[in-house]
Amino acid sequence: MANNIVLHLDQGERRRIQLDVYSCADEPFLILDATYDIVNCAGNEVESGKCIISDKTLSFMFAATDKGRFVVTITITIADEIIKEKMVVSVS
Repeated sequence: MANNIVLHLDQGERRRIQLDVYSCADEPFLILDATYDIVNCAGNEVESGKCIISDKTLSFMFAATDKGRFVVTITITIADEIIKEKMVVSVS
């Protein structure tokens, strides 16, 4: 997964966001669980839920109903590890 992800959407869009997960060591792994949390710039949780897991790809829907900047945190459980990935969604 990449760091410093920024996605720009127009208000009213509804988009599927997908993240590909890979091993830096090129080792096999299984994603046990993945969730997302969306927080607005005031720090209030807007939405949370479970990601759809398809092999090594995670996805969820983002509805850009309000303008502003949102931080999306994806929490991934692989074996005994918990990994968090953040991205920013800017809605104008």
